[in-house]
Amino acid sequence: MQALQYAPLAAGAMILIAATIPWLWGPVIGLAAVGVVLAGFASKAENKLKNAEATTKPAVISHFTATLEGLFSIRSYHAEDRFDRDNLEKIDENHKFLHAQLMTKSWIALDLDIVASLMIYFCTLLVVLYRNDKDMPSVAGLALSNALQMLVFLQWTVRMVGEVQGQMSSVGQLVYYGNNVAREAPAEIPGAITDPNWPTTGTIQFSNLVLKYHKFGVAVLKNVSFTIYPKEKVGIVGRTGSGKSTLLISLLRIVEAFKGKITIDDLDVSTIGLRDLRTKIAIIPQVRNPASNIFCAASLDPSTDEEIWRALEAVHLGEKIRAFPNGLETAILVLDEATAAIDMATDALIQDAIKENFSDKTVLTIAHRLNTIIESDKMWVAVDFGAGVGEDGVLVMDAGKVAEFDEPLKLLDKPNGHFRSLVDQTGAATAAKLKEIAVQAKAARDARESKGNEPESRQQAPEKAPSIKSEKGKGKK
Repeated sequence: MQALQYAPLAAGAMILIAATIPWLWGPVIGLAAVGVVLAGFASKAENKLKNAEATTKPAVISHFTATLEGLFSIRSYHAEDRFDRDNLEKIDENHKFLHAQLMTKSWIALDLDIVASLMIYFCTLLVVLYRNDKDMPSVAGLALSNALQMLVFLQWTVRMVGEVQGQMSSVGQLVYYGNNVAREAPAEIPGAITDPNWPTTGTIQFSNLVLKYHKFGVAVLKNVSFTIYPKEKVGIVGRTGSGKSTLLISLLRIVEAFKGKITIDDLDVSTIGLRDLRTKIAIIPQVRNPASNIFCAASLDPSTDEEIWRALEAVHLGEKIRAFPNGLETAILVLDEATAAIDMATDALIQDAIKENFSDKTVLTIAHRLNTIIESDKMWVAVDFGAGVGEDGVLVMDAGKVAEFDEPLKLLDKPNGHFRSLVDQTGAATAAKLKEIAVQAKAARDARESKGNEPESRQQAPEKAPSIKSEKGKGKK
């Protein structure tokens, strides 16, 4: 708005000066052209400097954030001076572009003041030269007053036009991305889910799935087909960069399938809304330091189950929650390297808690450690672009294709198998321990099946009463 306000004022002042003293048409047009050329040159330079400053700013913010998060480690290793130097270097790199940008604005302001001063000079000169003209006294004041206003109008016009150009470049980028970048699927698709209690069993089936991160890129998953039955515990393990998270990415539709499909309880997940899908899958992500600088007690929910229920009743959600067969519990749980930043003993305690509290759920565990998932019902072993492993069977993939799918003990007996190779690389002692755990898990599974406590693929789970689960694991039946 300011650009639209000052531009007509500047143009009107120049026209009025030239119309008042006709001999000023030449100087006014010439000086206006010089001002436009200088403004265009400065605008291009300023935009480039602004882009360079914006490019270097994230490094400053990222380093500052990382320093705050790792403050205890920095002090422990006495690395304060090094981080101070790195911080100053990044700030200097950012501020040199910011300083150049400010100097460019000052330079164009000075040049425009010179142009306006020359216009005043020519106007005054002609008034003096033609002072004996009988009409000059009547128009001299009008011409000089408008010439003096050019000191303000010209500079502010160029400054506001430059600001508009800078902002419009951002608008242009937003328009480009809005028109050319593919959008996510709708959050909700009315009528796509006919069963309000879906999913009830947690059966996951991959059918000839092909996944690409770009439509012209290489297929990461190639015709992958397998089934995860209810209550099964599936481990996903592999080397760094092998694509362990690809399965989760495809399941949550973070990247849409190129071909094939994924079904949960016989419902194609591509036919439902993203919110409808993702709210039915519980995820525990990898959080490096979730309780940094706070007491553990501060993370506990101070509200009782009765207070939670009263709050739900107050907003008329109590009956809706009770209508769910399992309250707010989901049939599928995904752990994305949730124990990667903790010690082995704590990892073992967490795995025991998962086995005890989620025995009737379908659980997918992405892990870097083999001992974390060696007792799983299935294991996805990532070799190149993904793979899997397990307790009832092991799914091994090679270059995005299913290479092995069997029980861990059988795969451990394959001398040249992918899973056997991963286990052998841990060392003789660790490999022997992993095999011992797999044998014990097999014996425990056989014992459960002999007592009739079979996997959900052969036996339906009993229906549970509704429950309310808080983040710390409380429930209300």
